[in-house]
Amino acid sequence: MRRLTVTIPEELVAGLEDMAETAGGSISEALREAVGTYLMEHYWKGVGGEAERRIVAGDTNEEVLEAVQKRFPGAATTKGEVSGSTPLNNTIFSQNDNGLPAP
Repeated sequence: MRRLTVTIPEELVAGLEDMAETAGGSISEALREAVGTYLMEHYWKGVGGEAERRIVAGDTNEEVLEAVQKRFPGAATTKGEVSGSTPLNNTIFSQNDNGLPAP
């Protein structure tokens, strides 16, 4: 895990405090959960969407992988994951030790 310092508006801090209290955890845990959820539902979902669009358009696996890596340079996507052998919407591209997708 890596430590980051961020400045966020008070209303977001209040939301994180509410999340932490509800879950019985820390604000740091609430922030990790919020960021992880956002990335899974928005950013990394875009990786699968890009791959799916390319596959439907008839691109080869190599072309799909190249396009995904160009658009999402931090994605840990492999050629096997864009082969079309598994449904893209259910593919977890890579996870680190805390269960979040690897950047």
